[in-house]
Amino acid sequence: MVANFCSSCGNRLNQEDSFCSVCGKKIERIQSPKVNIQTQQEQDDLNNIWNKVSNSDSANRYKYIVIIIGMCIGLFIGSVIGYSLAPASKGSSAHKPTLTELLKNEWKNIGGTVTVTSNTPNNYMAKALSKGRTMLILFGFAGLAGGGLVGGYLVRIRNK
Repeated sequence: MVANFCSSCGNRLNQEDSFCSVCGKKIERIQSPKVNIQTQQEQDDLNNIWNKVSNSDSANRYKYIVIIIGMCIGLFIGSVIGYSLAPASKGSSAHKPTLTELLKNEWKNIGGTVTVTSNTPNNYMAKALSKGRTMLILFGFAGLAGGGLVGGYLVRIRNK
């Protein structure tokens, strides 16, 4: 590309001029910097890398969602099994603690006059609360871990 004006006299120059028509000064050609032009293959490679990165983000989200859903289902199933295995109290008024009673760790009789916790000594209901809570927590966490493993396995199968 040629300069638009002569640097010596300021005369306007044409594209094809080698010398200034007014002062005769030689026109210096300014070289434009070389631009690195990528080949189509290089551009395709960059696009493929970008697509893999973009797809891996959505794949990671999918993986975590499946594992979390598996853990929630496992926690629910494990808790149901744990609750079903919780023992009933012994004695004249045998009573199986409800889920709320197990979670609160207390039982009240029908009139609400007697409150029993798992720490109450020598009480059948206290033993049932204690064992029931243990079963609920044990099987709940086992279900949580199992659900996470199943979710991870499902993700692994999908990625193959």
